[in-house]
Amino acid sequence: LSSIFLFYDKEECKNGMDDDVPYYSFISGWLAANVNIIVTFPINKVLFRQQIHGINSLTAFRQIRYEGLVMLPRGMLPPLLQKATSTAIMFSSYEKFYRIYSNHVFSRSSSSVRRFSAGASAGLVECVFIPFERVQTLLVNDNHHSRFSNSFQIVNELWTKGGMIEFYRGFNAIIYRNFFATGLWFLCRQPLQEALPHSGAKLTNIASDFLSGAVLGAILSTLFYPLAVAKMHIMSKVSGSPFNSVSQALHEVYMQRGRSFKNIYWGTRINFLRSLLAWGIVNASYEFLMKTVFQCSNHKI
Repeated sequence: LSSIFLFYDKEECKNGMDDDVPYYSFISGWLAANVNIIVTFPINKVLFRQQIHGINSLTAFRQIRYEGLVMLPRGMLPPLLQKATSTAIMFSSYEKFYRIYSNHVFSRSSSSVRRFSAGASAGLVECVFIPFERVQTLLVNDNHHSRFSNSFQIVNELWTKGGMIEFYRGFNAIIYRNFFATGLWFLCRQPLQEALPHSGAKLTNIASDFLSGAVLGAILSTLFYPLAVAKMHIMSKVSGSPFNSVSQALHEVYMQRGRSFKNIYWGTRINFLRSLLAWGIVNASYEFLMKTVFQCSNHKI
């Protein structure tokens, strides 16, 4: 990160030197994600409990309140390491893929095809961080509180009892989610941002960027919510358990929750609210950093 700041030149970015934009995009995405994680972590913890146990938000909140403030930050380290970096890579690799596809693979295709393809490709690159999601899922699952006291214990058990493959349990659900959700997010992001009012006033632009990111993130996270439930169900299992496909995981959840499709969607309301806040923060912070701090007006939205 220090090397990026050391060689950072606002004029190069402002004047359209595309090769430098992904570096500034990485920094902006990393900082935006950290702000989002710190603000929304308590909401995420309630949501995780709902997805794992199939309980309502009030019950999940009472569980977390009963555990006390000392246990509240438990599970925050993996997303700070994983989500911040993966979000940074998502934005920077999107910028890079968009330029590659524009100049080579999809040079004759519409910008919509290039945006979706670049977004889907960036989503696939994010999959390298699956081990962090695996560790976080086990940390926030209260069934494992007595078994694991920290991330290092989980890493040690997964490695010694299952090997590298255990860290990628849930890979199938994540690859589907990342490919389609990230592709659609970047596909729709530009038209939505352009439809909202922007002016010379910074507050107006920040509000528009927040709203576009919030609405799009909330809709897509709700659309792909069953994949999130399947991922949590698969990843919450310890070493030695059978590896399930997405369909098998959803069937198990369906059976455990009283043979009700409706109960698979437990947590969608708080997930919708969490996504509104999270993606609004990420998008507004990212755009502010790119346009105001780094003055990269030529980045691909």
